Amino acid sequence: MVVGVLSVRLIIRGACTLKDKRRVVKGLKDRIGNTFNVSISEVGTLDHCQYAKLGIAMVGNDDKYVNGALSNLTNMLRSAVAAELVDYHLEFVYPGQANERTSEAAHRKGDEDKNNDFQMKGNYCVNKKNREIV
Repeated sequence: MVVGVLSVRLIIRGACTLKDKRRVVKGLKDRIGNTFNVSISEVGTLDHCQYAKLGIAMVGNDDKYVNGALSNLTNMLRSAVAAELVDYHLEFVYPGQANERTSEAAHRKGDEDKNNDFQMKGNYCVNKKNREIV
């Protein structure tokens, strides 16, 4: 079993009030919930009208499937019109594997690595370009 945890920071440039921000965030959450089988919640910067932080989780049996689904979700957020993806943090947790490393993280900034140059190798996230373990 693998748990994929994705944390994303967004800028909502068109929002002047918290009501504007809530409308945009609710629309994104609904679209993500209808498209992907994930749990999603706004987890940070609740009081600022132009910034949002979302927490997204997905559980599955295959880490490649979870990684692919969360990567597709990130690509969808990159192309969102109402909000701009600032950065995100993707982490994989492997519960029940106490003797091995229980989580690996890949941290990527906004427009870096648009071609998904990272892939999972066992319990490690490997950069495809230079084969470094992240």
